[in-house]
Amino acid sequence: MKLRSDPTPDNPVPGFIGARFMDKVEVTSTCWYWTASRNPDGYGLVRMGGKTYRAHRVAYEVTHGPIPDGALIDHTCSNPRCVNPAHLRAVTPKQNQEHRTGSNANSSTGFRGVYRHGRDCTFEAWATHNGRRVYGGQHPTAEAAAVAAQELRDTLFTHDDHREAS
Repeated sequence: MKLRSDPTPDNPVPGFIGARFMDKVEVTSTCWYWTASRNPDGYGLVRMGGKTYRAHRVAYEVTHGPIPDGALIDHTCSNPRCVNPAHLRAVTPKQNQEHRTGSNANSSTGFRGVYRHGRDCTFEAWATHNGRRVYGGQHPTAEAAAVAAQELRDTLFTHDDHREAS
C-alpha cells in the first residue's frame, strides 16, 4: 500500500485517501476515533482498491511511510479505535505484547495474568515472556494475584512503557 504524502493544515492525513479517510474519523483533543466499520476486536476497517485494511495501519503508512517487515503497529493510547498518527508506532511483536493493558476479554477474574486455581478458591499469577509462561505464585485473592502478576511483568518486561507513563 503506497499512500505517503505530506500533511496540510486542512488535511492531517494527506494523499488521495485523506478526505475519504477523515470523513470516518471523530477528532478529539487526544484520540482520533474511527467511526466506520470495525472488526470484532474494535479495530477500524477501511476498503481501498477492493481490499480491506485496518484503519490504524493506513493512518500510520500515510504519515510515517511503509511499515517495516515483521513490525506491528502499536497504539500508545491502547485504544484500538484510535487512528491518530501521533499515537501509532511500529514495534516488534514482543514489544506489542508487553505494551498490552488490561485482561483478555475472556478472563474469568478480570485481571491480566490471573487465573483461578482448581477447587481450592485460590488464584495464580502468570506472565508470558519470550513465548514462555512464567509462574508468579498462588494467592488467596484475585487482587493479590494481580499485584503479583504485575510485579512479575515489571521484572520480566523490558518494553512496558505504558506502565512507566502512568
